[in-house]
Amino acid sequence: MPHFIRHRALASLISRRWWPLWLWCSSALVLATSDFLPGRAFAAFLVLWFLPGWLCLEALSESPSDIVARVILACGLSIALVSLGLLYLTYLNIPLIGWHPIAISALIILPSWVSACRRTQPPLSWPSAQMVFVLAGVLVIAAAMRFVQLGYAEFHEDEVEVLSLAVRASKGEGYAVFLHRKGPFQMLVPLAFWLLTGPINEGLARLSFAVANLMGVLAVTCLVSRAAGRGAGLVAGILIALNGYLVAFSRMVQYQSFVFLWVSLSILCLWEAACRGAKTLIFPGILCMGMGLLAHFDAAVYLPVTGYLIWQIGRRWPAIRNRALISTLLVLGICLSFYVPYGLDPQFQHTFRYLSDNRVGTEWLYNNLPLLWSLDRVYSSQYYLPTLLFLALALLVAHSVQGTWAKRVVALPLLLIGGVATALASQWPEIYQLGKINLAVLPGLLLTGGAFWVLRERSPSKGYVHTGLDAYIPVGLEVFALWWAVPALAYVFLVRAPGTHMYVMYPGLAALAGLGAASIWRWASRHIRMLLVLSGAIGLGLILGYQSVIFLLTETAWTDVYFRWRDGWTGWIYGTLPKAGSYFGYPRHVGWKGAGYLMAKGMIPDDFRSIGVEFSVPVWYMFETPRSCYSDAMLYLVAHPADTKMVPVPEGLPFQSDYVHVATIYSEKRPRLSLWQRNATDVRAPAMYMLEELSPRFDEMATLGQFGTLGDEKALQTSYHFGTLATLIGYRMQPRPIAGMVRASPGDLLAVWVYWRSVHPTGSVYRAFVHLGENPVWAQQDDDPACRLPTSLWRAGQVAEGQFRLVIPYEIPDGQYPVTLGLYDPITMERLSIWGEDGQELGDAVLLSTVEIKRSP
Repeated sequence: MPHFIRHRALASLISRRWWPLWLWCSSALVLATSDFLPGRAFAAFLVLWFLPGWLCLEALSESPSDIVARVILACGLSIALVSLGLLYLTYLNIPLIGWHPIAISALIILPSWVSACRRTQPPLSWPSAQMVFVLAGVLVIAAAMRFVQLGYAEFHEDEVEVLSLAVRASKGEGYAVFLHRKGPFQMLVPLAFWLLTGPINEGLARLSFAVANLMGVLAVTCLVSRAAGRGAGLVAGILIALNGYLVAFSRMVQYQSFVFLWVSLSILCLWEAACRGAKTLIFPGILCMGMGLLAHFDAAVYLPVTGYLIWQIGRRWPAIRNRALISTLLVLGICLSFYVPYGLDPQFQHTFRYLSDNRVGTEWLYNNLPLLWSLDRVYSSQYYLPTLLFLALALLVAHSVQGTWAKRVVALPLLLIGGVATALASQWPEIYQLGKINLAVLPGLLLTGGAFWVLRERSPSKGYVHTGLDAYIPVGLEVFALWWAVPALAYVFLVRAPGTHMYVMYPGLAALAGLGAASIWRWASRHIRMLLVLSGAIGLGLILGYQSVIFLLTETAWTDVYFRWRDGWTGWIYGTLPKAGSYFGYPRHVGWKGAGYLMAKGMIPDDFRSIGVEFSVPVWYMFETPRSCYSDAMLYLVAHPADTKMVPVPEGLPFQSDYVHVATIYSEKRPRLSLWQRNATDVRAPAMYMLEELSPRFDEMATLGQFGTLGDEKALQTSYHFGTLATLIGYRMQPRPIAGMVRASPGDLLAVWVYWRSVHPTGSVYRAFVHLGENPVWAQQDDDPACRLPTSLWRAGQVAEGQFRLVIPYEIPDGQYPVTLGLYDPITMERLSIWGEDGQELGDAVLLSTVEIKRSP
């Protein structure tokens, strides 16, 4: 009997009803008790990005029975729901801690689990052996390009912006979700993961984005397989797995992976609902589209295709129209819950001007076809886009030939004319220029209309047709034309500077290419099929080889390859290699972690500036220590190219004779970062540090609490209230006070750092003064209270740093002099009143310290 009871208990634990719950509890226990970082990361992934969505699907009366589609959709829904909960939590302007994302996950899981327990669950189905082969092939290629060396490259400046805002949101500055020109999710997803893992590094920060990108690849594979068979799904999956844009963005903390995943899931769900009336997939499909819109405005170009699918659902299944309408209204409300407060925020005006002036432009039409070809060669090789276009064209020609008389006689010539005209617009864009308008969009519209007409099947079918390896369903293939054409038309012809935003056209184009490959295969003879397989293998090797070079090599190896590229056989096959740092995903590995560790340990000054890189990157790796307000900083961090053999005297140092080379950080046995300190003494030779030794130490320190402390450990904590504008929360001085007294001599430099927390900013401009002495004032500096941040831009609750320098004059008599700080209105010269923590009025200036001046004998 005890054996039987144990067997029943074990069976219950691993049953479909119970395993998600005990797996969630076990993961939460790991997060609460373990310090093993890989274990914490895996547990955080389950708690945040898998189990909430899985149980939500279990709670539906009807959900995808296919286990692969179910796992993909579970990941997408989990990321969406947890991030949405964290977004609403930031609105409360409270500091975020680790139990917050766990609580959000629990609030999703527990009601879903209770609801699932009350339903009879339909059985789950596993894919066939052939489909397993297709998914495994796509998975291996996609995972290799996304996860190999994922944590090698240092953060790009765009990633740093995201993570910096995540730090601010974690400290209770909820307005941080409005402060950049993109949606909130790309900062909330790594923040949720960071809150649970503790320390974080490049690989962990990017992991959620790489997983989302991988799930998007599998979603496209599943969708095309359902539409045209496993062969089409295999080709489409491989092609989208090798898309250079998506590979690059999967290796970065950037929103594109989420847009790709959620839109692909939205189309997959709505396609299923349109084909077989799966009513429970309507809300997840529309929700994923809404989450794409919250990830970035890019998702707006997919509204026509999702809108078309919703219309098809209502046309074919009248009984579930109301469900589609209600789901749309609910998701619209969710989107407005962010965009309404965002539209009321001052930052929205800056975003709107940026998008309208810099991105969209002021003219009506443009021609970005040359840019499209150029960027595609950089990210995917010169063979990728021609392959996609050839296969997509084969699909359209095949459907024209097999279609009605009108399609053969009218549509086929229109497609050929549109294709030739578009090719001419790509090679000679000026021929379509008419004043300020470029009419290259006309052949694009011709192609779009022709493709939609050719692929559209007029006879509706309410049944879902099961497809085999080479089967073909003529229902709904025009969806793939819309998926490709609308984003392509928008960013190629309607936007002045699309840049890498043109990635939005590739999922639909890869799907069309997969359908085209299935059409060619179906009509090819046995010998032709063998030739097609050989050609495909060669093309796969060429594209995979190129992307392995630009994404997967170390920076040292990349540099060595770069100098041999043009003169070797690779230059003949691929053309030129992009320059170092000229594309997203470049494996830059300078050594900023080494400098950050040295600064955190007090081994180098924290009054610094940098040369050779965007300043935000070293600021981040110095644990968000603001760069110096002065050009003659105490320390300069100088980045060197990967081919550097000897450290040169850098250009750009102010007063070069005042700076001494004090240290060099080596990465992969090459000098990558040199440190130059002003007026350093007793330096016989620069110290040598190996990044491989310092990097793990930095990673151990990289917790949320370590970033953005603004000198908390070194500063004297205060609580002086300057009117209702701000509170002085701390300050520090160099030389450091001893027993409240700074000892200095005439000619010495007195440095003061002050730390503010705004309370009720009014939009007015105030200036700060720091005085040495009074009646008379022997030295002073008046400046913005926070460096490079006028009080007119302050936000309630924002923490900022100010920096001041006073040079003690030679003529000052020996004695003791107060150092005071105050704020004043530069127009009226009226000073703000100051109150202490106990409410006692302190006048209009606060005493920071006393300086004792004593000349050396």
